[in-house]
Amino acid sequence: MMNNKSKNFHDVNINNSNGNKKVNNNDITNVTDVDDSNNNIDNMGDIDVIIPDDSADVEKINNSNNISHKSDEKRNSEIFNDIKRILTSTLRTKLLISLFSSKKDLKSLRAELDKPSTSILHGVKQLRKLKLIKKEDGIYELSSNGKILAANILKLVENTSSINNNVEFWNQHTIEDIPQTFLKKIYNIHNARHISSINSSIGGIFSENLNEYLEFVSKSRKIKILTPIFFDIQLDIIINNLISNVDLELITTDEILDYMRVNGYGYKLISLKKHVNIKIWKYPKDFKIFLTSCDNFISLGLFSGEYYDDSSLLLDEEKEGINWGLGLFEYYKKDSVLINLEEYFDIFEGH
Repeated sequence: MMNNKSKNFHDVNINNSNGNKKVNNNDITNVTDVDDSNNNIDNMGDIDVIIPDDSADVEKINNSNNISHKSDEKRNSEIFNDIKRILTSTLRTKLLISLFSSKKDLKSLRAELDKPSTSILHGVKQLRKLKLIKKEDGIYELSSNGKILAANILKLVENTSSINNNVEFWNQHTIEDIPQTFLKKIYNIHNARHISSINSSIGGIFSENLNEYLEFVSKSRKIKILTPIFFDIQLDIIINNLISNVDLELITTDEILDYMRVNGYGYKLISLKKHVNIKIWKYPKDFKIFLTSCDNFISLGLFSGEYYDDSSLLLDEEKEGINWGLGLFEYYKKDSVLINLEEYFDIFEGH
């Protein structure tokens, strides 16, 4: 078994390839006709190959690209200024969020935001200039653009809240292997609680919180584990407490599977098939996420640099957090290969 700061087995190298430029024969024009009916090369006259001067066209393209680039920069600058104008004002942000929930008149906005009419009207005026709010018969509501922007502002607020709830956990760990799609939805685990251990001995967090973890696992009918390291304490807990008709799925690497075989876990897992629906998937490269995704909770452990930190994890029991963890597991599973337990471990038995 590895120590409490377990390292990935191999570094992953990324190689870049350079494309080769290719000359297009269609760019070569004005070739003189050749009479080769006698198949005699001496009868061939001089051949003039003229390469057209397309520098003027290139210059036009470059000028066009420069104009397009400047246009994009101007448009992006305007967008950033609009976003800045909204987010740097608490009142304007609250107006968008308030009207996102429902249409309101001035009296309702004044009561909800606890601001005087002059302040609210000033904020509304600025948002109307940006075409985010419209007014009809004294009722304010968001435009289509306003609704889209407000929805994304809400996600930004929720993501920020989720990070702040466990700021120490996120600051201390590597998140490079959490796909951007899931980082954008980090608000789904805003209810997760950070469990940490001061115990630096082998087992760390699981050795101090076995009862709580075991209670969750024992109540689960679907257990999915994404593990980049060999962690015998956790596997023993699961194997020894599984009940009949439980679905167990495990995603790991070839190196970990080999390590499990050496330590006798291949046979333990095969023996589980008598009463447990078990599937093991092999992921093609190393990763830095340790996830337990069940139908009643998720736990998430990460690496600190190159080493796994077993003294700290997030645990979430809420439905949206559970769905986030399930999605993350399925994301890795789509690039994994299902193995045949008997064949896989028998192959290695002869070595």
